[in-house]
Amino acid sequence: MDRRGRRSQPRTQISPLHLDHARVVDFNALLHELHPDVVHVDSKRLDALADWLLRLPEDDARQVLDRRLTRLQQLRAVLDDTDWDADPATRARLAKLFAYLDNHDDLIPDSTTRLGRLDDVLLAELAWPAFADEADDYAD
Repeated sequence: MDRRGRRSQPRTQISPLHLDHARVVDFNALLHELHPDVVHVDSKRLDALADWLLRLPEDDARQVLDRRLTRLQQLRAVLDDTDWDADPATRARLAKLFAYLDNHDDLIPDSTTRLGRLDDVLLAELAWPAFADEADDYAD
């Protein structure tokens, strides 16, 4: 039932994701290394996100992904700036984050039409709180 008491039609899923369970486990292990307090991601959640993204007009979907990936430039600058006094553990976690983001054959291969960067964005968004203070300090 919807909010008005009418029977709602079941929504047909359009996401074509077929995720390898071992890759989902690896994704969550990395996510936990980057930000130990974050919730784990499962195939059902990824399918729902993919379905939502595919329902957006293509330009809107691209903007959603690009906007979220843009703020990673600040974290890349932290990692690349050898004069910046980030602690070694933070640098190591940032290196792992960017190793994943730079890998084109990850949980959702980057070549997957319209969805290839979804896992990258999800990882970046979920891990961001672990790096937000460092990014803010660097920006100052």
